Amino acid sequence: MEKYLAIAEHMKHTDSVAAGSMFGAKCLKIGGKAYAMFHKGKMVFKLPPDTFPALFELEGVRMFEPMAGGRQMNGWVEVPAIYADRWEPLAYDALRYVRSLPAK
Repeated sequence: MEKYLAIAEHMKHTDSVAAGSMFGAKCLKIGGKAYAMFHKGKMVFKLPPDTFPALFELEGVRMFEPMAGGRQMNGWVEVPAIYADRWEPLAYDALRYVRSLPAK
């Protein structure tokens, strides 16, 4: 949780990032859209599909399922704490990606 809180603190000072919640977990949002979340000791990021192959080479990285045995969330990747050193760069990648998506 400490690493997430540090990332959130850095990001809240730029780009109109706001803290919120999603699935009962702490998350970061831009323009009301979530892009990163701390869920059960792991970080979850909304990332472009072209980043998935490299991430999935890392042990324990997988598509995010909010409920065990449930449906995977399209575009959301779960990254375990053993890769906490990658969380902040991934959070910025997710921020850029979500900011680039067309408004609904």
